[in-house]
Amino acid sequence: MRTADMLPVEIGIYDRQVVLMVPADDPHCRLEVTEPLLVAGIHALFEQHWSSSAQAVTLSLRQQALVTLLAAGHTDSGMAARLGISARTVAYEVRALMDAHGVCSRFQLGVMLSRTLGDLNALASSSAG
Repeated sequence: MRTADMLPVEIGIYDRQVVLMVPADDPHCRLEVTEPLLVAGIHALFEQHWSSSAQAVTLSLRQQALVTLLAAGHTDSGMAARLGISARTVAYEVRALMDAHGVCSRFQLGVMLSRTLGDLNALASSSAG
């Protein structure tokens, strides 16, 4: 199940077969929808809202440096040398970022972070200061 903020109702979608809606102004009121056409329409609305909302991303200073160096094309050993840590630590940290953001490759991580963080060059200059 997923939920999303900023809709006039709280929506829970279960197995794409049942929708439970709770109005924001009356948390004691609940509406259960099982009609397949309505469930599909509410699901489409929910997905559109979900995909358009930005995911909040907070990175530590080390993670910011890793992402910046990764975006610049550095290898694990190159990043490790610049940051004064081991290449294994770099690989572990990058894998942890990938897992935390639900991506399968370093490229996907870069794309996802560039969409949510904006300009990685700006990130690099802000973390350098």
